[in-house]
Amino acid sequence: MSEVDTNDIVGLDMVVAPNRERGEGIKLVEDEFYAAVLTKFEPFENQWGKQLRWVFEIQGEQYTWKSKDGKTGQFKVNGQSSFACSPKSKIYKWYSKLTGKEPAEGEKISLKSLIGMPCYVMIKIKHGKDREGEPKDFFNVDKVKVRSVGAQQQPVQQQVAQPVAQAPAPTQVTPAVTETVAPKAVEPVATAPKEKTNIFDDIF
Repeated sequence: MSEVDTNDIVGLDMVVAPNRERGEGIKLVEDEFYAAVLTKFEPFENQWGKQLRWVFEIQGEQYTWKSKDGKTGQFKVNGQSSFACSPKSKIYKWYSKLTGKEPAEGEKISLKSLIGMPCYVMIKIKHGKDREGEPKDFFNVDKVKVRSVGAQQQPVQQQVAQPVAQAPAPTQVTPAVTETVAPKAVEPVATAPKEKTNIFDDIF
């Protein structure tokens, strides 16, 4: 048997690659809403047929991952739905929560319009194993709701429920001996409406 000359084999010197497990060390808890952005949809198929994966990025510096080779990104969580669209389906319910209105029967809706929308997500944790068989927690989106961003998108009741300045009471003027001065008329002051004017009241 001839000996193998290792001098003729290249590529035996290797550098250990950095751990690129995205979000390693980042933990979420159940039944709390996290600020997120809906980034994309991914269709796929499983034993239940054609499904749709909703991909959300959790916002905030504490949910930013960074690999040793300098790459960064936001921690992602997924939600899953079928392609059915009826008032009882997840697509219908999540679309209604994110837009603040329920589509009418026969109305055509576009899920593409939801991409990039800020929202809140609540997750449930499923304990499982990764491809190597190691224990791993999977964070699945359970609930969503709309999230306003910026002063221009504050809920209506926060904009109008400010104390209304009252006009000063008329000053009593002592009339001169030869003339009588009538008190100045007070103009009515508009007050904030009492009824709900915000379509998101029921969501929050």
